[in-house]
This record gives sequence, C-alpha cells and structure tokens, in this order.
Amino acid sequence: MSDEHGTTRRDLLRGLAIGAAAAAATPVMHRLFVPPALAGATPGSGGPSGAVKAYVNFVINVQNFRYLDGSADTVIKLVNIFNKYGVKGDFYLTGNMAALYKASRTDAITKLKTQGICYHQRPPHPLFNGFDSRFTGAKSSELPGLIEQAETQALDMSTGEFSSKSSGGFKLVKEALGKAPACVAMPSEESTIKQAACEYYKSQGAKGVVWYHGEKSLGSAPYQYQYGLLARPSEIVIDKWKASGESSETLWWNRYSSGYPAADGKPHKRLEQRVMNWQGKRAPFVVCLIHENNVQRDGSDPWLYTFWKDKEKENPRTPPYNLDAEDPSSRRSDEEQTRILQAYENMVEFAATNYKVVTMADIVEMAS
Repeated sequence: MSDEHGTTRRDLLRGLAIGAAAAAATPVMHRLFVPPALAGATPGSGGPSGAVKAYVNFVINVQNFRYLDGSADTVIKLVNIFNKYGVKGDFYLTGNMAALYKASRTDAITKLKTQGICYHQRPPHPLFNGFDSRFTGAKSSELPGLIEQAETQALDMSTGEFSSKSSGGFKLVKEALGKAPACVAMPSEESTIKQAACEYYKSQGAKGVVWYHGEKSLGSAPYQYQYGLLARPSEIVIDKWKASGESSETLWWNRYSSGYPAADGKPHKRLEQRVMNWQGKRAPFVVCLIHENNVQRDGSDPWLYTFWKDKEKENPRTPPYNLDAEDPSSRRSDEEQTRILQAYENMVEFAATNYKVVTMADIVEMAS
C-alpha cells in the first residue's frame, strides 16, 4: 500500500526507528510551592487585563507512518498556524517518524525546528504495553543497556528488532531536530521500567515526562517531579466532551464531518468555558490535544491491525508485522479537513489572545 502522495512506505520503513526504556523502584514525587506569578499576582502576557488567566499547552502527537505525506503536510499546516499567532506547540515525535521525515520530508523537519519538540513511543517500541517483553523479562542489571539500545538504534517496524547501523529513538529525534526533546511519554505500567526510562531520558537532556493522561487536580503544587523529570501538568484537557444534542462524549474534530457544530461543540468555546469555570486560586494548566492523523483520517488508527488483532487493542500481534494490514480508517474530504484546521486555528488564536501559550520547555523554566 502506498502513501496518499505515492510514497512507498515499506521501502522507507525498513530499518527505520524508534526506541525504549526500563528498570527499578517506586515513584519519587517532589513538589514545589507556587510562585506568586503563577498564582496570577503579577502581570504576564495573555489576557486583556495583563494577568495570566491560563497556561495553554498545545500537544500534537505525530505518528501516521502509513500516510507519510499526509502526516507531513498536516504538521506543516499546524506549524504555520502557530507561527501566524507568534506561539509554539509541542510536537511529540517517534523515532520512526523522525527517520521517515528525515528521509523524504525534510521540509517538515525544517518547520518543526521552530516549535517545541517532545518524544513519544508507538508499537513495536518495547516501552509500549503489550510489546515490552524484552524489558519485563530482563534483570535489573540488564535494563540500562536495553534502554540505551532502544533509544539509540534503529527499530525495524516489521520485525521489532534493532540495528546499530543507524540511529533511532530519542537519539534520532534529538539529532534530526537539533535539540533534546523537552518532554517524553511514559506508556509502560511497570514501576521499575518507568524509573529506569526516566533516568535515561534525563541523562540525555529531557526535562519533563507525561506521567499521567487526562485531567488531574494539582492543588497548590502544579510542579511535581518523577525521577528528576517534571510531570506535564494537565488540569484541563480539551479533546472530547459532551456537547448539546449528544448522547456521549465526542472528540471535537469528529463534529466537523458534515458542517459546523453548535457553539458548545467548538474547541475555542470549550476552552473559554473551562477556564471561566476554573475554581482554583491560580491559573490552570490546559492541554489541547490532537494527533496529526485526526485531521486527515477518520476512524481508528491506520496501523491498528498491523500491531493488534482487535479494535480494542487488547490482543497485540507478534512479529513479523504486516505493514500493509487492513486500514480501518478512511480519508476525510478536503472540505472536512479545512473545517477542522479552521477550528484548530480559532482555538490557537483565542488562546494566544486571551491566555499564555506555553510549551513544556517553558513550563520547566517556570518551575525552576
């Protein structure tokens, strides 16, 4: 199966990479008191009165290797939106996507260098639950070497094996973008693996970690550390909610399939409403989350059946993986993509005008 623009994925994917992590102990959390500026006591950028009303972190997970040109085109459009309003988003790249962009879409690499760069993992990365047997079955003394291999060597997406002939994982993202990813994902559920992974990423220049997903009340201590990395604060999340006329929560971009939703279904209005209703004594930390494939593809992830046997992602496959497996997604129309991107731009513009848009690198600096 070829890319929407004719790129043959299998040739590009063979030998390209992502990486992993592991080993030892229970989480150690460190809290910092809130400085007066964070509580809104001193003026800052964002908001008509000058006081910071919310810190907004735009998060874009980059992962669509099956439609590489579509992925790169979307990333470039999103970067252009951020540049238009003088702010930055955090783009979470896998080692595999960095390798693919470097091989055939250097224009996307050039654009991304103006943004916040972070790192995450997708199968068959051995830090990902269900694909982590080489870590869970290893001795503690073996984990540092396994982590280094996974985060420095190219990962073959078909076999799940590593090759020292080319860079991969965290190292490749750092090399390709010219700076260490500020924040890293942490999908493993094993405490020893999580600790070892954090320690490795910190040694390589990372400053933050996605320690939890969804919303979490942080009270008076928004800066919480895990093994030396600042846990990404996420007190309000803008991705899915139940709007008027809906029976259940809906991902906001899916509301633009045939037109435009009512006001309470639009992301910038949701952002405004959540911040207005914030009851905390300081400005909240907001995460606005999207995956680049959400703009161009409708339905499940295009690579779902490459790595899992079921739609619920409960039964992982074993290698060799079929990179041309059935694609459960469908292409959104050009008109639908335009509506989604316009809604996203409206949210970025609103946040840039009324709040303080930050990257994880900014948050780390605030915490220090």
